[in-house]
Amino acid sequence: MRIQNMQNSRMEQYAQLERMREQRLKEQEEAREKPLEGRDGVSELAPGRKDRMGDEGGSSAADSKTPPKPDRDTYIPGQKTEPLEADEMKKADSPKEEKESKEAEKSGKASQKKVEKCTGNTDKVDREIEKLKKKKKELEQKVATEKDPKKAERLKSQLAQVERELKQKDNDGYRKSHTVFT
Repeated sequence: MRIQNMQNSRMEQYAQLERMREQRLKEQEEAREKPLEGRDGVSELAPGRKDRMGDEGGSSAADSKTPPKPDRDTYIPGQKTEPLEADEMKKADSPKEEKESKEAEKSGKASQKKVEKCTGNTDKVDREIEKLKKKKKELEQKVATEKDPKKAERLKSQLAQVERELKQKDNDGYRKSHTVFT
């Protein structure tokens, strides 16, 4: 009985705390939305808050036309930026190179610029994967023909290990990370 009374008491305390928190949040929202009114009916800044010029309270004619800057950046949902195109990304990344290339074109030295080409080679990875596939086939055949249960179990464990290795290596991510560039 005592435990149930204690639980009820705690639940009541929790509910009361929740009500107090909700009330405080509501009051804060109302305070943000409603500007403070001065004696002459002119809205003023909250006490302790500075306007753009750095002085507290009051507002000038210029400030009445433009709203004060927010204290923090705010996220506005729905505003999406389009991703940059490849050409725009080059321009954004290298304005220095762009100036140099324009100058080189003007002076006729654009043809002297070297262009390097890289080629990716995945032959080594492909050979490794082919070896694993052949080994898997051989082990499957040995398991199927083996009559000794102990040897069959060893072969099955080897087969499982080869399958795990093959699963790890026979994918695009592994190929990309083990590509040799020349």
